[in-house]
Amino acid sequence: LTMQGRVYSTDMPIKVASVEHGRAPGRMPPIGPIELWLRRKAGVTDRSAAFLVARAIGRRGTKGARMFEQGYDVAQGRLPQRMAALRVAIARVLA
Repeated sequence: LTMQGRVYSTDMPIKVASVEHGRAPGRMPPIGPIELWLRRKAGVTDRSAAFLVARAIGRRGTKGARMFEQGYDVAQGRLPQRMAALRVAIARVLA
């Protein structure tokens, strides 16, 4: 699948790519971002829990969420309908 265009995120590109496409097993990811994620999402403040999650990701990797790819696919399906509605609205304004 070849897509054109840009994906916009306020997050770091490497993080966005890791979530979108997944991460191959091999090296442990940085513990800091995982520690922050655990604190925000699960209320866990124990640094050793972040280490365990990072170690598991390093060993097993992660599966990609494909959220941007799926969003693109959904938008492509809706685009013809939206363009048709826009043409009608513009025609009304110009009439």
